[in-house]
Amino acid sequence: ENRFVGNDCGIDVTGDHVSTKVSLNLFEKNRASGMRVRLNAMFDLTENLFRGNLKIGLLLTGNFAGAIKRNEFCGDAIGVSVDGGSEGALVGNTFEDCNVGVQIMPTGNPMIRGCMFYT
Repeated sequence: ENRFVGNDCGIDVTGDHVSTKVSLNLFEKNRASGMRVRLNAMFDLTENLFRGNLKIGLLLTGNFAGAIKRNEFCGDAIGVSVDGGSEGALVGNTFEDCNVGVQIMPTGNPMIRGCMFYT
């Protein structure tokens, strides 16, 4: 398990056509976002904990495809923000005490299935 705590951004995916798996990590109290994806990417994001990130837990602004599965977003200002033509699937995620669980911007087109939202 990797811990990304107190950074501007924990992981910043800026390369085009990145394909990877990100799992079992902690993204906590990062100032801008726990993780952001800014260009075309295909990856799985599974069983991570995003907690207390000051702006956004997971920011998708590129053309993202893949699965965001079984992650927990706890106390982030915004759990997930989707924009930029992203068509990934949010499946079985938990959003607890976020100001906004999932923010869908004008060009975002995610599939959301089986997620739980708590206050």
